[in-house]
Amino acid sequence: MGRGDLRDSQLPMKIALVDGNNFYASCEMVFEPRLAEHPLVVLSNNDGIVVAANEPAKQLGLKWRPFFRIRDTLQRHGGVARSSNYELYADMSQRMHALLAQEATAQEVYSIDESFLHVPAGCDADWGHGVRERIRRQLGLPIAVGLGHTKVQAKLANRWAKDHALFKHACDWTTLPDTVRRTLLETTPVSALWGVGKRLTARLQQQGVHSAADFMALTSDQARRIGHKPLWQLHRELHGERHFELDMSPAPRQQIISSRSFPTGIQSLSLLEQAVSNFTVTAAGKLRQQRSLAAEVGVFMTTDRFKPPVVRHWAFKTLAVPTDDTIELVKVAKALLRQHWQPGAAYRKVLVMLTDLRPQQPRQAVLADTEACSATAEVAALMEQINSRYGEAVVRLAAQGTAPKPRWQIRRALQRRSYTTRWQDLPVARAI
Repeated sequence: MGRGDLRDSQLPMKIALVDGNNFYASCEMVFEPRLAEHPLVVLSNNDGIVVAANEPAKQLGLKWRPFFRIRDTLQRHGGVARSSNYELYADMSQRMHALLAQEATAQEVYSIDESFLHVPAGCDADWGHGVRERIRRQLGLPIAVGLGHTKVQAKLANRWAKDHALFKHACDWTTLPDTVRRTLLETTPVSALWGVGKRLTARLQQQGVHSAADFMALTSDQARRIGHKPLWQLHRELHGERHFELDMSPAPRQQIISSRSFPTGIQSLSLLEQAVSNFTVTAAGKLRQQRSLAAEVGVFMTTDRFKPPVVRHWAFKTLAVPTDDTIELVKVAKALLRQHWQPGAAYRKVLVMLTDLRPQQPRQAVLADTEACSATAEVAALMEQINSRYGEAVVRLAAQGTAPKPRWQIRRALQRRSYTTRWQDLPVARAI
């Protein structure tokens, strides 16, 4: 038993990383099981890039390719494309994380399809198979489970669980025979380690570090010299020293951004104002969720970067009083847009940023604006309550527009139903 293993054995809890396999594609296949038999790709905003794919599509090398370049290949192999259905994915994610929380003493929701869990030391790969079966039975989603005494060990074990059929999608670093673990480390490229990007990979390879085993063979001082503290922490975590704890209460974001690229260039100021208003409403909702106030509003706008001359502008305004008032923030964002809009320019993207964020607390308003601020804040809060209960955008500001499919809205021509978030799209089972 190595020194790292001795340290491992002294840790009372294990960490599990559970993530959904091919999550977006898997959500689509839950409600259309026939898609599992064909290559399936899920597209980015405006149906541009393949951002998710099931296993048959991955075998064809279709992921991260522009859709127009792989459309013919997909059709030749009987494949199917779907526009991103973010409402469905978010709802399925919430359900999955809720079930995983029941399996753990603590949980960090790391991303839409990943959770780190604190679990008792006795949990092993068999426990992981049980969790996998429960998620499959209740949600229809396939998952992979990696266990270790640290986050980095769990992350790497999760990768092995997916890459090697012998683990059947659940791998426990701590129970692997030394020879098996050594072989896996030797065949895992150093670029596969958590947080090791292209530049750091090149730097490590210059030092003769090509595999995870090579990296573990470094001394602590060598790891620190190559990549400073973050790489040293990664190195120590692989050796069983816990440096990254679960983050159950993520720190509030320092800025909130809401933006979209448009399917086509938009010249109309009124349409751009509608887009900016909608993006600001979204950002303001996130602002209130984390109980923050914004002291500065920014708006960015640009024409197509591939069609010169490119017209782009950043504009910011510092607010006299930090606020989370949707109506006030929309007014400021629209004013910034109007200041820099150029007639004849076909804008392809607009971005709204709320920054200089501060925690909500009793604050002194400018005396003359006290009653107006209070009234608009109450209206915004009431709108949010209604939309939360009856559906998104049931009540909206006039500035957001009323057209059901405005030109600035992202193109999702291949989207199917929102099976879990809209009454009219609920699946129907018929008895025969």
